[in-house]
Amino acid sequence: MNSRMTVGKKLALIGSFLIVLTITLGVSTLVGLTGFNKIVKSLSDDSLAGVSQCSKVEADLLELRGDAWKHIASSDAKMIAEMDREMQRLKEQINTGLANYEKTIFTDEDRQLFAKIKPALERYYQAWDGVAVISRTGRNEEASKKYVAEADSPYRAAKEAIEAETEFNRKTGAVNTAAAASTGARMQWLTWLVLIISVVAGSGIFYVVVRSINQVLHRTVSELAEGAEQITSASSQVASSSQSLAQGASEQAASLEETSP
Repeated sequence: MNSRMTVGKKLALIGSFLIVLTITLGVSTLVGLTGFNKIVKSLSDDSLAGVSQCSKVEADLLELRGDAWKHIASSDAKMIAEMDREMQRLKEQINTGLANYEKTIFTDEDRQLFAKIKPALERYYQAWDGVAVISRTGRNEEASKKYVAEADSPYRAAKEAIEAETEFNRKTGAVNTAAAASTGARMQWLTWLVLIISVVAGSGIFYVVVRSINQVLHRTVSELAEGAEQITSASSQVASSSQSLAQGASEQAASLEETSP
């Protein structure tokens, strides 16, 4: 470090260096947190919400299938009517769940998978309507055979479409979780790096500056001491000269007295 720099400039240099490191740490932390928050938001609003919503739709579809078989197996008109109402409620619940899920779609792949669900469900609903007509007349065996022949395959297709959507959200969630962990680790590593640089470099610069200041102070003290010695020596010389002059003046006065008549 330039020894000709003033103490104020050296201290200002240390302060500027520490401020730069602080700003670097703050900016890097803010950038990392922004990315981390974005990943977490995607994880909570998209992946986890998607898995939850698709799981509910799948559960409703399973319950709908169970009610269909109860419908087929029953001969009680009251029970059949109750199953009709319950199945209609489940259909509406499935449609609401799908509508809510559609709002969370952000990617083309997700949209393509979702587009397969509704047509598959419609085919199942149409097949069931044909079975339900027979089931309501009490022809249980005929309704059962018709369900297996015409409704079972559309049901499986709808279930597989929903499962594919659920699996997509699980994979997306795993990717987002890994990204969040990676971002957190990177932020931690960067924070430690900046802190270590701050401590090591700051201590080093502080040591150099203090040492430089001490050298300047020692040199100044030496120069002041040397100047004091020179002043003392000059004072001694002046005193000696004054003494010599005084002595000379006395001698001259004595001589004058001797030569006086």
